Amino acid sequence: MINCNFHLNVDGFWQCNREGCQWIYPIKSDKPPRRNCPAAEKLGIKGSGDHLHDLIKQIVGEGPMAGCGCRNRIMQMNLWGVVGCREHMEVIVDWLLSEATKRGWKSARWFGARAAVKVLVRWAIRRAERAEIGSIAETGSHP
Repeated sequence: MINCNFHLNVDGFWQCNREGCQWIYPIKSDKPPRRNCPAAEKLGIKGSGDHLHDLIKQIVGEGPMAGCGCRNRIMQMNLWGVVGCREHMEVIVDWLLSEATKRGWKSARWFGARAAVKVLVRWAIRRAERAEIGSIAETGSHP
């Protein structure tokens, strides 16, 4: 799930500028709403959570297990979007270190583990950001 890519339209309403969506938030507001963008899903755009999952699977070789809550966290990160993930960086790092400890990964307790996990999260966020920019360039939609 990826959020709409909102901009203020000429009437002062938030409008998604993704081709195939163009949804308008009907209430004037200082901040854009958060809304799952159906056009992004059709385009197959991955969010920060999807990219983080892919990186962890690549590096560690493990993915979500039954009852771990990882899939919910992947969806939450995708809903937050790039900006929201940057705002919630410490929460995401706490999630990852907690899960690593539950799985018995000794590296989660190493000096510098928190900094290394932050680098991984930033990497996932940058990948998601580049994917969104690429989809905007392909469709001709832009903020």
